[in-house]
Amino acid sequence: MKHRKEIAQDLKVVFDMDKSDDTKEQAYKRAKEFSEKWSKFYPHLEKFNSENKIRYYFTYLNFDFKIRRMIYTTNWIERLNKDFKRTTKIRNSTPSVKSVLTLLSKVAINKNAGHYNYPIYNLKEDPLFL
Repeated sequence: MKHRKEIAQDLKVVFDMDKSDDTKEQAYKRAKEFSEKWSKFYPHLEKFNSENKIRYYFTYLNFDFKIRRMIYTTNWIERLNKDFKRTTKIRNSTPSVKSVLTLLSKVAINKNAGHYNYPIYNLKEDPLFL
């Protein structure tokens, strides 16, 4: 794919999470422009022309701007599952189911403590909720 960097840059514009006043209509318009530009080279990108087919990509816009980055992806779940697999693969055998659960609990606790800490959203400080 020779346009990889350009497409990635354009997708960043389509799914821009740093606009606090963004609406679904604006996002659909950006997606349609993206599709019109790139479907000439990659016909499977025509799906971005249909609002019905891409509406689920923009559900993060239903939420407050301050928490959008926390909910737009499931990569952290996929990463946790990968860590579980890796941990159980390293330890070829375990004495019991309880020991496996203890081990996986430790992996999850360590992951929570270090990697996916988002700033706490404090409703008390938000002027909308005062």
